[in-house]
Amino acid sequence: MSKRGICLVLVALTLMTALAGCGRGKTDDPLPSPEPPASPSPTPDLGPTPTDRPIETMGPQLPIDTPTPTPPPVKVYGVTTSKLNFRPLPTTNTEVIKELPVGFVFEILEERSSWYRTEIDNQVGWVSAQFVNLVDDPSVTPTNPPSTSGRVIASSLHIRSGPGSTYESVGGLDRGDTVTIAEERGGWLRITHPRAGWVSAQFIQRS
Repeated sequence: MSKRGICLVLVALTLMTALAGCGRGKTDDPLPSPEPPASPSPTPDLGPTPTDRPIETMGPQLPIDTPTPTPPPVKVYGVTTSKLNFRPLPTTNTEVIKELPVGFVFEILEERSSWYRTEIDNQVGWVSAQFVNLVDDPSVTPTNPPSTSGRVIASSLHIRSGPGSTYESVGGLDRGDTVTIAEERGGWLRITHPRAGWVSAQFIQRS
């Protein structure tokens, strides 16, 4: 072989050796470089745990309000001041169940206009309030004051069914008429003559 051919062979061998050495330490897919470790995120401050919180002490105990028992209603009694008819309804247009004597004591269950509802001998009925005195204790019968007389000083005056201007008028009086006074209640006079009923005391001049 000539020197030229030997030189070409040596050059070829040198190139092959160089190429083999370059490819031995590389791959087609390079490995990713490792990422740096993530720093830990800060822990939020949740405040003291339940065990770290101070124990709350209760204040002074307030007394418990106990309901006050409702007292029973006060009973009111009536005492008749004259003979009085006991009727099934609060009107004079009904039959008479019985006649009550003077001084008869009974419990008043209801008041309606100028009438009292009561129960006598297991029967409920009504009596006129015009001839009844009210008492709290049925064992104490009030003594009726002696009747007095008076004279009407108004030009005209209503006789009403009860002690008040809201009661119906059952008659009238003129100036100078004389009346017999049986009871006084709240500025009103119960009269028995010339007609039973109530008149305003400010228009009566006592004798």
